Amino acid sequence: FRPKGSETNNYTSGAMTTPVLEHRASKSSSQLLKEPEVCVCVDGSDCADIAFGWALGNVVREGDTVTILYVQPQPGFGGKHAYKEQKAEIAKESAELIGKYQQICDARGLKSKGTLLEEGDPRERITDAVNDIEPRMLVLGSRGLGAIKKMLLGSVSKYVSEHAKCPVMIVKSEHVQQQ
Repeated sequence: FRPKGSETNNYTSGAMTTPVLEHRASKSSSQLLKEPEVCVCVDGSDCADIAFGWALGNVVREGDTVTILYVQPQPGFGGKHAYKEQKAEIAKESAELIGKYQQICDARGLKSKGTLLEEGDPRERITDAVNDIEPRMLVLGSRGLGAIKKMLLGSVSKYVSEHAKCPVMIVKSEHVQQQ
């Protein structure tokens, strides 16, 4: 039996010949030469901190680049002047937040880069960014919203895990804290 479109080689062991299926990666040569990358989503919450620490301790390997993803919140409502002030304050706070996680990576001797994602729906912004970056893995925390809040707000981790084209690890903070 040989699946349609597969190539086989024969592997000989003693007197027995076993067909071996070959799988050819569909990645382009530029993707294969790309530096290994792990993306971690942060938002400054305890859940994000736990997921970030978990990623550094369990997923990130020597030579990986840690890409820190943060979706900027939208400014509140107000006049034109208030909007500009809020936007500037959000940009400053966003840079400080990413800087905090980059310092953690620096202290561990890891390469990192921060990626500020434009304001919008975090589910879509994260999914779009990850599908463009094509990391080895995405790690994000789960806030453990109740059923009603999940229904009203939607679960970022659930949406991203269903739509991202890379492996996604959702770190449940209550599970990590118990260990």
